[in-house]
Amino acid sequence: MRGANGTLNRTPLPVVDGQPTHKASAQVTCPLELDRSGRRVRLASGTRIDLGGIAKGWIAESAARVLSQYAGVCAVNAGGDLFTIGIPAGETVWDVALEDPRDPQATLVTLHVGPGAVTTSYITKRSWVKDGQRQHHLIDPRTGQPAQTGWLSVTVIAPRASVAETYAKAILIAGSGEAMALAGRRKDVEFIAVEGQGQLWSSGGAKRYLDIKGG
Repeated sequence: MRGANGTLNRTPLPVVDGQPTHKASAQVTCPLELDRSGRRVRLASGTRIDLGGIAKGWIAESAARVLSQYAGVCAVNAGGDLFTIGIPAGETVWDVALEDPRDPQATLVTLHVGPGAVTTSYITKRSWVKDGQRQHHLIDPRTGQPAQTGWLSVTVIAPRASVAETYAKAILIAGSGEAMALAGRRKDVEFIAVEGQGQLWSSGGAKRYLDIKGG
């Protein structure tokens, strides 16, 4: 992804398929050719595409746009990737509960957002223990290993779901040291991050969406 400081790239599937079993090269080259004019992708033999990191948000938005042909107000939530169109009658915003990554049954904070995308990425949803160390599924392409980040989740608010989903993962992988600069590359991206003790970090513009008391 352009502007992601190397936190997202086209890494070959064997590096990320299942639980990493060895340290992968951070300089690995993806055997993939894009034919933009013909809208085609050519893969090397023995490789395949996994769009799990970016496709779900796009699917949620596409589904919402189909629904909007029949209803002026609608929302599609695809397991952490939410896209809304319009505003419910009698309301001025959508109220979106932000899940506490330490307790899926708890709401950490309520967001008040307009139409568009709200996407969250976690390191707590898919994790396992290897050699006594907890691992997770978000791989840092710069190392080929689960990202070393002090955050448990990152939520991004943006007009497009594909942008929100991509930046949620990139910012979570980047961590606090690079997050502000990364998010600052787009004026339409705001983020909220959750630390291990439940403390919140956010970009400057995201504060207008927060309702701490509502959480």
